[in-house]
Amino acid sequence: MEPNIVSPDSFKNVKSFDQLTIEDYKIALEDISKRSIKVPIQNNSPEHASILMKYIFDETNHEIGFYVNKFSGTFSSNSAYLESLSNCLNRNVRVYVLVDNEPNQYSLAYQMIFKHIRETGNGKIGKATKKSLEQISVLFENNKSLHFLVSDSKRYRIELNQTTRAAYAHFNDQYMGQILTEALSESLSFSEKIL
Repeated sequence: MEPNIVSPDSFKNVKSFDQLTIEDYKIALEDISKRSIKVPIQNNSPEHASILMKYIFDETNHEIGFYVNKFSGTFSSNSAYLESLSNCLNRNVRVYVLVDNEPNQYSLAYQMIFKHIRETGNGKIGKATKKSLEQISVLFENNKSLHFLVSDSKRYRIELNQTTRAAYAHFNDQYMGQILTEALSESLSFSEKIL
């Protein structure tokens, strides 16, 4: 695995799609998603983030991986997010989740994912340990673990700032998508098993 391949400096010149109105942002993401256009995308607000993740869920066919704090509800309580996640899970995708802290049992998104994995056996949930975090942090500048979502080893969203929810995303980057998928898989092998 290449160390420190993701740095916020890498994204300074990326067009900021979140300067668009919410409706224009949806239109732009739908076009990029449906046509698998190779273009990096930024988001700088929770509302934009939940829209972006909706499109990632919509295009997921095989596997989705989450590295999150605990499903706090910042995004995961958004109705479009929940509907798209539900549709994604109904396609019987494999789901891998690594959480930093005890998962929020009240999160509807977490409840859906937990039920899906429990009923289908198609996935895994683990709580991060020091060893599992080492597998992820090596990817990022200053060995800082950044939360991310990765889908089918080519779509992803990497959160650059946990306070503002600023993030970098791509709908068609197999190189980085594969690296994130492998790092999450490796991290889960060292995690404290939840399910």
